[in-house]
Parts: sequence; C-alpha cells; structure tokens
Amino acid sequence: MAFYWRNDQLYAKRAPVPDDEEQKDSWTTFLLDLREPIDMLNMDEFAPFLARSLGFTANLRDISVYLNHHRLLNISKKMREPRPMTLPKTMHMTSPQKIFTLKSVDLQSVQLDATRLEVSRWLGEVTTTTTTIFLRTASGHLDVKVSKQFSNEMERTTKKYPPSQTAIQILYVGHDEKQASAENKTIFKDLVPFPEQGRIFIGFPTHQTTGFSSHVAGRFIPTVERESLDFVDKCLQVWNHELLSMAGLLSRALYEGKLYGPN
Repeated sequence: MAFYWRNDQLYAKRAPVPDDEEQKDSWTTFLLDLREPIDMLNMDEFAPFLARSLGFTANLRDISVYLNHHRLLNISKKMREPRPMTLPKTMHMTSPQKIFTLKSVDLQSVQLDATRLEVSRWLGEVTTTTTTIFLRTASGHLDVKVSKQFSNEMERTTKKYPPSQTAIQILYVGHDEKQASAENKTIFKDLVPFPEQGRIFIGFPTHQTTGFSSHVAGRFIPTVERESLDFVDKCLQVWNHELLSMAGLLSRALYEGKLYGPN
C-alpha cells in the first residue's frame, strides 16, 4: 500500500506483493515521503517524542533513527511477564453508570534503554550515551455493557461499535524503580512525570492531565483534533467519564495493594 502526495491532497494505492518479495524479506516497510523536504529533526525534541511512543505499547519494542546509515538513536523496551494482582474484596468494581466492570488487573515491570550518538560541534568528537529507566504498568481488564441505543449512538458518531471488552492502563514509577533509574532522564522526561502530573494517553499524550503523578491510557475518544478527550458530544462524554472513573478505581486498587498487600 502506497501513500503519495498530489498537490495538496494525499492519495493511497494498493498492489499485491510478489511471491519472491515475500520470501526475500519478511519485514514490513513504511516509506513516508514528505510533501516538502525538511532539515533533520532536533533530536532533543524528537527523541522524547519517540520515547513517549513506547510508553504503552505491547508489541513495538525497539525504535532506531538513522541518518546516512549512522544510527543516531536507539530506544528499546523490555517487559517482564505480567503477574496478576489480588484485588481488595471490599472494593467497588463498576463505573457509576455500570458501563464498565473491572474483572482483573495485571502488573508488569518495564525497562527502557536509550543509546544516543552525539557529535560535538566545536571539538568534532563523537560520543555515545546510554540512559536506562524502570517503570511499572498496571492493566485493568474491563467488561463493557451498553444499551442498544447507546451502541448505535456511538456507531453513528465514531463509525465503530463499542467493544465488549477493553482495558485501562496506568504507567507509574514506584520507589524502587525511581531509585534504580538514571538521574539524567532527558530522553524519558515525559514518561516519568513525578513530581508533576501525568497525562491522558490515546496512543500519544493529550493536553489533559490525570491529577496524580502517573500516566493513564485507555480507549478514550478524543476530539477531531485529537488533543483532548471529547466531553461535548453527549454519548462520548458518558463513555469518557465512565472510563476515567475506572482509571480512578484502578489507581485506588494500586494504592491499597501497596499499602496493605504484597503487590
């Protein structure tokens, strides 16, 4: 599948992949031509953007940036096997309008390593720096139950029906992870919000904060600009509010688990 510019419009076209091409290379390649040439991106801004992109991914584990066959940056992600969390028996498991029900929670440790090539403009020296941080993710698995009318309204607005199951995730830094992480977190500055507030993620961060020092990701529905959650449309407002309530419920479970339990 190819995307290409014609004047100010972006077009797409498709073609089958020849058998010999499939056997030669199993990689999927995305070639994205710019509409207009630009200078090489500022790595002080580009590197944190790429690091943010790995925050909540499950399958994407490695990103490299090359310029003229020289690797300027590599960011890799390692994750331990998730382990189930024991939920407090006294905790309420449903959202206010009973759209979402928390069924289980998985905890997972994450390690991010960034290796960057730096060139001194004045001395002409080439150095390589490596930064490592440790994080944790909590994934709450949710059952979804909506009325037929609500489902049709969401389909009318988003062109998609609501799922029967979804997840809410929190990315945070515990005491042990903070102590073990590198002090120089320039590349990972947006993934470690402490002591600032975290952001709501819809694949990438929105402008909206979480109210505590952790990031939250879920199947939120944003505005057309994809910079904020949609609280104007009546149906989407209910969906986003309900999902946010589950983020609060999950954060409460993490707090009580840390305070009273072995998690």
